[in-house]
Amino acid sequence: MNDSVITSAAAEQGEVTRLLNGLQDSPQALDRIMGLVYDDIRRIAHNQHRASRGDQARTTELVHEVFLKLFANNPPAIQCRAHLMKVSALAVRQLIVDQARARLSHKRGAGAPHVVLEEDLVAVDRCDAERVLGIEQALERLEAHDRDLAELIVGSYYGGYTADELAEISDCSVRTVQRQLKRARGWLRLELDAG
Repeated sequence: MNDSVITSAAAEQGEVTRLLNGLQDSPQALDRIMGLVYDDIRRIAHNQHRASRGDQARTTELVHEVFLKLFANNPPAIQCRAHLMKVSALAVRQLIVDQARARLSHKRGAGAPHVVLEEDLVAVDRCDAERVLGIEQALERLEAHDRDLAELIVGSYYGGYTADELAEISDCSVRTVQRQLKRARGWLRLELDAG
């Protein structure tokens, strides 16, 4: 990476941090923040839709839902760009899990009269929704066991972050992140296989 790209990225991070710190005093700063981080959050949403075999057309909708979830009512106290990216990955996780729950609820009828459908017409959506919820349950167990490992998996799986990005967000070395991710993925694999 050349020096001008590094300098530009650092300046942009500083600008996002400055705007986040002044957000309470200047709500219009949110528009500027959105412009600076939109592509990053879009990448998170795109990666998640690809991972869950979701509709790519919904990526933009998911990005907007993330912004609404984070900033519509009482914006969380976000300190910097890295914190915003971490919180965004958590918001994507919540939205994807909510969608899966709604999909399964809808497949169960959600109070509608019972109609027999051919199973192969709904199997893909139901299978994906069950997979998302299975991962969510395993993540909840991992959070109870080791919150830091769970946060790395959320950043990797839901955020699509690389080990370098996760190291920056969590303020530790890339090697440590790689080791912890390997450990967390192994733990989750055992949990999912057992389930």
